[in-house]
Amino acid sequence: MLAEHFVEKYATQYNLPDKSLSHGLLQHFQTHSWPGNVRELENMIHRGVVMAADADTITKEHVLNASFTRDATTDADSNAGTGGTTLTQLSDGNGPPTIAEMERKLILRTVSQEDVSQKHAAEKLGVSARTIRNKLQEYRDEGFSI
Repeated sequence: MLAEHFVEKYATQYNLPDKSLSHGLLQHFQTHSWPGNVRELENMIHRGVVMAADADTITKEHVLNASFTRDATTDADSNAGTGGTTLTQLSDGNGPPTIAEMERKLILRTVSQEDVSQKHAAEKLGVSARTIRNKLQEYRDEGFSI
């Protein structure tokens, strides 16, 4: 139930379609020792929701992708066949994307949609219009063209 709560939370936050957890992922969760407790579960679900993108099912590959290890390199084919966005598409550099990179991509993708005002983008993403303005200014200050 807790995992499903986090799926709903992050799918809503990023304005993504409803998602379910695959049987294999649920089995993994039931046998995992959870050294990081609830935070570890929430982080895994957060990553799974983002990596699954428009897919309707979050799989083990979305959550446990080998590219999330420190010494792995980003592979454009690491999510082949999973129905999700690849790490290469989400990351701005070498290695896996950070939450900040994924957040920036989602904000910029939403704001860049035709006929979407900053206020409407904020509503879609579940944040305040002020947050969108501040984030966009931060991205401009970092050199991103908006």
